Amino acid sequence: MSSPLRGSISIACVAFVLAVQAFAQGGATGAITGTVQDASGAVVANADVRITNQDTQVLERTLKTGPDGSFSAPLLPVGTYTVNIQSAGFAPADFSGIVVRVTETTRMIAKLSPKSVQQHIEVQALVQTVDTTDATTGQAIEATTIRALPLATQNFQQLLTLSSGAQSELNAAAQLGRGEVRIQVNGQREDNNNYLIEGISATDYNVAELSTTPLPSPDVVQEFKVQTSLYDATQGRNGGGNINAILKSGTNTFHGDAYEFFRNTVLDANDYFLKGSGSPRPVIQQNIFGGSLGGPVSPGGKLGFFFFNYQGTRQRSGDSPGTLISTFVPYVPAIDRGTTPAAQAQLAADLGLPAVDPVAASLLAFPSNQFGAAGNGYLFPLPNNIPAGTNVGDLVQFTVSKPGKFVDDQFTANWDHDFRNSADRLSARFFFSNSQRDVPFGAGGLQASLGAPASPSDLNFPYSIPVHDRFFSVAETHVFSPTLVNDFRFGFVRINNSGINVDPVTVTDANIDRPTNNLTKSIYKFTFLTSGFQFGPTPPTNQFQIQNNYNFVENLSWVRGKHTLTAGGQFVRVNLDKKFPQVFNGQLFFTATNDGLSDFQNFVQGTPEFSFGGGGVYNHKYRQNNYAVFAQDDWKATSDLTLNLGLRTEFLGAWTDGACHIGNIESALTKSGTFPFIYPKCVNRLGVSGLTGNGAGSTFRNSVSTGWGPRIGFAWDVFGRHTTTVRGGYGIFYVREDVGAVDQLSFQSPFIPIVFFPQTPGFSMSNFFTGSPVPGDPNYNPNAVPPAGTLSGAWIPCLAQLTDFPDTNGAATYGGCSGPGTNTTQNLFVLEVPRHFVVPNTQQWNLTIQRELGKRWVLEVGYVGTRGIHLRETRDAIQSRRASPSNPVLVQDVNGNSFQITTNTFANAIARTPTPGLNGYSGYQIFANDAYSIYHALQATGSRRWGRSYFQAAYTFAKNIDATSTGNTAFNTAYNDQSNINASRGPSDFDRRHRLSVSYVYELPFFEHASGPLHAALGGWSISGVTIFQSGTPFSIFDSGAGTAFLGQGSTPLLGANLAPGATIASGLTSGDIHQRINGYLNPAAFTAAPLLYPTQCETDSNFCATDFGDLGRNLYHGPFQQNWDFSLIKNFKVTERQEVRFTADFFNLWNHTNFGNPSVTDIEAGGAFGKIVQTVGTPRLIQFSLRWAF
Repeated sequence: MSSPLRGSISIACVAFVLAVQAFAQGGATGAITGTVQDASGAVVANADVRITNQDTQVLERTLKTGPDGSFSAPLLPVGTYTVNIQSAGFAPADFSGIVVRVTETTRMIAKLSPKSVQQHIEVQALVQTVDTTDATTGQAIEATTIRALPLATQNFQQLLTLSSGAQSELNAAAQLGRGEVRIQVNGQREDNNNYLIEGISATDYNVAELSTTPLPSPDVVQEFKVQTSLYDATQGRNGGGNINAILKSGTNTFHGDAYEFFRNTVLDANDYFLKGSGSPRPVIQQNIFGGSLGGPVSPGGKLGFFFFNYQGTRQRSGDSPGTLISTFVPYVPAIDRGTTPAAQAQLAADLGLPAVDPVAASLLAFPSNQFGAAGNGYLFPLPNNIPAGTNVGDLVQFTVSKPGKFVDDQFTANWDHDFRNSADRLSARFFFSNSQRDVPFGAGGLQASLGAPASPSDLNFPYSIPVHDRFFSVAETHVFSPTLVNDFRFGFVRINNSGINVDPVTVTDANIDRPTNNLTKSIYKFTFLTSGFQFGPTPPTNQFQIQNNYNFVENLSWVRGKHTLTAGGQFVRVNLDKKFPQVFNGQLFFTATNDGLSDFQNFVQGTPEFSFGGGGVYNHKYRQNNYAVFAQDDWKATSDLTLNLGLRTEFLGAWTDGACHIGNIESALTKSGTFPFIYPKCVNRLGVSGLTGNGAGSTFRNSVSTGWGPRIGFAWDVFGRHTTTVRGGYGIFYVREDVGAVDQLSFQSPFIPIVFFPQTPGFSMSNFFTGSPVPGDPNYNPNAVPPAGTLSGAWIPCLAQLTDFPDTNGAATYGGCSGPGTNTTQNLFVLEVPRHFVVPNTQQWNLTIQRELGKRWVLEVGYVGTRGIHLRETRDAIQSRRASPSNPVLVQDVNGNSFQITTNTFANAIARTPTPGLNGYSGYQIFANDAYSIYHALQATGSRRWGRSYFQAAYTFAKNIDATSTGNTAFNTAYNDQSNINASRGPSDFDRRHRLSVSYVYELPFFEHASGPLHAALGGWSISGVTIFQSGTPFSIFDSGAGTAFLGQGSTPLLGANLAPGATIASGLTSGDIHQRINGYLNPAAFTAAPLLYPTQCETDSNFCATDFGDLGRNLYHGPFQQNWDFSLIKNFKVTERQEVRFTADFFNLWNHTNFGNPSVTDIEAGGAFGKIVQTVGTPRLIQFSLRWAF
């Protein structure tokens, strides 16, 4: 090679600079923009620029440079390109390896050499690693990295947590199905993430989580982009993580692979607590297998390019949520288990009870292998290794593993074709998946029925979860001119999933008579609030939902001078048909009571403190429309400063029900004596006498919530050298909600009357929910529910009226009832959703500094803040008011007579409800929109990319405060005083002060240039891994007996205890090595029960034994620190020029480090189980082998 040629190539290599910038490029495309200069730095105008896809050899775009030498090619498909530049007097130059990433713009500055030097020059791109053009934080992860990093369940979504600001629990490597997918980003709730495939939202609107969304194999994913804050106006829906997966396309040559991932129990370590109990290691077996094929449909790709993939998954695991139990259960010896009079008498005597409920006796005696050998043949387990001196009913540790099963078959088909000399491009994507998860202990409580995982503390029954996902999208990109390009996308998402109870015992076995037995044979769910565990099936019976979501997305990009203007919109139609028989199985709650009985003793004698039961019609046709329009201007204000200015306006529709099985209540109307129930007009056609409506289909006053979302950002190239940038910005993001609100509206009488009382005299657990709801009926039972599928006028409500109150320390008499029905509101658990429809929103802001350190090392340090408002929470906002002689509660009867209440007793609690006629003591819940969150974080990321190697360390130091951390509608989520949301303010449930994530892929350089056997044996090795260090999550100290003067015992689970006299918050934690603290992580002496309001009167009158709230705030303590090392050893074998075999050994939790969870019982009423740790997070060491052949 001549010296002038070498010099010209060197000049071209040095002159070519790429700066990645995230100009607005729509949801699934990127762009290339740049400036062409001569050797002196003068711009070259009117140069020809041709952009060719390197994989398909398709010429995607042809354009010319403007007077300032610049060019821009927006809305390009994600891929790798060659940019050819030609101009008179200069040598043509090809710049290859130009990577276009989703939502990003690759910016290049290219200097052309004189034509006399060389006729044609080919150079390689030098990638500028510092972002000089926007404030968006996040990262793009490419296919090679996805395949190289250890992925236990082959779920690429887990890689979201590699970025600073993102966090989750440790990798659940043994988990059935997808692994841990509950991810929080920058202080936002897990349901505030947006997951897209090819720019189409693939959201599950049922529970707004990633557990059932379409999930293609990593072998299909070309790259995915994780944006953690301040994405531009083209991106909407939620303000957490924005995850966009781009799928692979075919290339100009045929290529493909075949692979299998293999695990077996013999390769794994045992769980810490299973090993401690003498149990064998849990069964963990996995086979994930599949293959891909891509290429041209016809020679040269004249009919386009295709890509196919099939993947099958077969798993068995006994160390996954719903397959492993580690908890405390009451000890009941075999001699006390029986249905004979003698056995029941023995049980009653041992527990100090006058009698035993027949249902309790049947369940304790029922033979079953549900909980394996550890249960010793009983449905209600009889643990082994009972400590000496254990009394009947004492809590003892119980640990068992039983393998569950997961099966998945999925298929992906992709097709791309360019028409009319690339003026039009058509892309189609299709994904099909059928899976089923069978978990032996998966039938969790109410939270689990609404998306939360099954708790390892619960004695749950088996549960089957089939999921059928379909995804189809088609995109058309039209080039009107080199500066005006349009991208239109249509997407269809179908999610069909069910939750099915598998009954080890039936209502016939337990002699339970229940109106909903016409639909279900499952028994009740029994909840032991004080002991901290549950027993039985899910509270709802089997549920089914099918959603068909239609997405239309439009992006028009116009390049004009220094401005890249993008405008467009989005429309999403959601059709969700749902069968949701909530609490049709029934749920009975037991607590420790003032008479000295434990929750288990109350269960045995059949006296629950609280209940949930329902019946009626449960089929729904939920519908929702969402619209958005946006405009974005990315303005290169100066050579060193870029401004990103955007506005996105969301028009978010409220849910309606085509079946018209919803209703609302406006509790404030009761203050004027007005009937408070609101029904949509469509109920008039249901033909139920007395049921009329005049409200909107949503029951709200406004059916659309409009959100204005400005997006403002800047990026300053400090020295103009693309090595140091200061970036910052501010944006507002709105949430498209799931069906939580409309589900609340469906639990309204007469559609699904929810009852909640303790045991009614004359009824027992055998017939708890039977009888009539009509007062005065001989068979009157306030807990009566209708049969499943019945819409009965007998359950139409009426507003209870106070008729007499002779003793204000006692119970008021509600003898009247106004309204169309006869079912008094005193007997109904009513659910309210505020009638002014407002969606949650998140404000984000950040300020970051990014610096190139040399040798491709980049350091980024910044501050990120978010604030969420109008967040959803559930609470009893009309709890009983506090009365005193100096501040009495005044009430009036129906005749206008006034009564003054000066005490807070059990009996007068309902009368102290601020909304007359309703039962605010234990019969009300509002799904409100007044919670909030605030997050501040120092985030630092150090990274390096070179060749096929990669390293990143992401550290987050954060503080996350909120007033409730979930919108799950199962129970009240507020803490302590329900009338004041600020009483719930505290560290969020997912507040982690410190988190360090280190990920890497490194090709070992040893013997890379060797040949023959030496290279075959010692060359081609790589290592990769993910290491996590993180703080534990917060928890609270509870007292299930607190607040009984204002809230019915058992109705609200989050009630704080008191700090003991002389104790401090710090003294509540023990110290020392964590292994020595698992049986005493907390110091019981530091805490005491919430105080009695009237301790003196309580000694002689149990009516005055009501308690106040405790003084301990929410989430004062954090669990143990956690760390995990996942490591892969990779060997690549080159078979031929085009064929390669890769063998990988993955080690999850390489050092077999035990990470302990939080204490499972933190209720001070629980006795010996309080403050003990009996569960781990993550998994013990697992080993996985994989083999992949590619050509």
